[in-house]
Amino acid sequence: MNRVGFLGLCVLTAGVLAAAACKKGAPVSHASPLVAEVQGEVITLADLDQAIRGDLYRLRAESLHQLVSIKLEQAEARRRDISVKELREREVDSKVPQPTEDDLRSVVEQARQEGLPEGVTEDQIRKRVISFLTTPKRREVKEDYIDRLYAGAKVRLDLNTLGRPKVPVRDSGPSVGPTDAAVTIVEYTDFHSEFARMGNETLKRVIEAYPHEVRILFRQKPEDGDPAAALAAEAALCADGQGRYWDYRQALMSKPGKFDEAELTSRASAIGLSGEAFAGCLSSHSQRAQVEADVKEARRFGLGGTPAFLLNETPLSGAHEFRMFRRLIDVELGFSSAPSAHQATKVSARDG
Repeated sequence: MNRVGFLGLCVLTAGVLAAAACKKGAPVSHASPLVAEVQGEVITLADLDQAIRGDLYRLRAESLHQLVSIKLEQAEARRRDISVKELREREVDSKVPQPTEDDLRSVVEQARQEGLPEGVTEDQIRKRVISFLTTPKRREVKEDYIDRLYAGAKVRLDLNTLGRPKVPVRDSGPSVGPTDAAVTIVEYTDFHSEFARMGNETLKRVIEAYPHEVRILFRQKPEDGDPAAALAAEAALCADGQGRYWDYRQALMSKPGKFDEAELTSRASAIGLSGEAFAGCLSSHSQRAQVEADVKEARRFGLGGTPAFLLNETPLSGAHEFRMFRRLIDVELGFSSAPSAHQATKVSARDG
């Protein structure tokens, strides 16, 4: 959201997650408390909440996850008749691998040669190195532990009550998964983006873990000023014309490239597409209008970042690890402590 001067201006926001907060000539009495009046234009608390709707929902959802996690830990500690601190030490701290003495000695020696900062001792350096090397793994172990607590408890989350923003989904274009799936993910991607390739790896895991529950619709979102990315998007839709969007997508995502017409055609031939039909489609730019329509749609919805997603109409920006998608999908599926036999068989596939 752009920051603008306050006096004489209305609160302006962009995209589907926010709306203009100005009401000109509004009456003095308001259902929502008045927070500002600027040259005869009023801004209410409801206007302000609408303007930060997306951020407000995100903060609420993150806080809810933290509160639920705390309650689950407390309940598990009571069940074991130990403190939460002891529980965390057993389930998290004891399972985080520590750096070897050789690793520490090597780093400390390098720091000594480069000159220790004034007032910093070698012991302090060792502690900092241990923290640096163990923090990522500690976070992973903790999240695995929290997931196990969720799986073993009766937890149902109502994200709609948190003010979950939603945007309409157009049911057309390339897709993977059953049309009657309980969860629909729409992805807007750029084949030239490293983050999009990361997102693609996550989507492959989603498809593997939820073959019957999730459907993914694919949209194109090449960056402005990148003709190679735009041409790759057209090429992917040309492949879809032969029913091979997913396969061609993997061919593009497998490794970076300059993505000129020759290379895009070569990758199509490598997966067995009809070269003549593909080349004709690509050279005619018959899919350019659809690519441009996808880009305009993403802008209209305020979907920034690459890749960008809608998960059951709720925006989610940027590449995320599989764990994030798994949690959100399980919420949509009515995550509970008593999974059906079908759900139970998928636990190992969804782990991680």
